[in-house]
Amino acid sequence: MFVMTGYAKCTLENHEKFEKGNRHNIGLFTLDNDHQNNISQIKQFIQNLGWDSVEFFLTEEIKDSTSIKHEVVKQGMARAYKNGQSLIVDDTPIHLH
Repeated sequence: MFVMTGYAKCTLENHEKFEKGNRHNIGLFTLDNDHQNNISQIKQFIQNLGWDSVEFFLTEEIKDSTSIKHEVVKQGMARAYKNGQSLIVDDTPIHLH
């Protein structure tokens, strides 16, 4: 399991949590060992979920999923194990300078 962290801009209209145009930190979980070469498909997956201007700044391999204690992260990983990939988004918008 790999987690790619970065940020993206919300393109969703009238969403209960996110305001269109705001940027948020994201975590993309993937089982794709060749994720670096498949970045376009990964970004398309995120865009299909309503996020644009996707930028990744760190990729890490999660070797021991039992060490993960944060419930949202655990849920994101479970969805990735089931579906091949999963996106989690931090509720708090970020402001880039």
